[in-house]
Amino acid sequence: MYFKVKQLTNFNLPKLRKLTISENEITTCEAFTGHQNLEILDLSKNKLKDLQGLGNMPKLKELIISENEITR
Repeated sequence: MYFKVKQLTNFNLPKLRKLTISENEITTCEAFTGHQNLEILDLSKNKLKDLQGLGNMPKLKELIISENEITR
């Protein structure tokens, strides 16, 4: 049995460089305040309507947001 992630929130993994959480049911990233070392973030195939909360990622090189419901 597995569960689907519904929102992106903060996490304490300072060495993390790549995070793939595609094919979930994420509708919001508002509670996420960023990550200092993340280089790749894959949020594809979720239910995002906007990118609010996605900031403060100074080392981010790649943001993958395809197949979402982004309108703004």
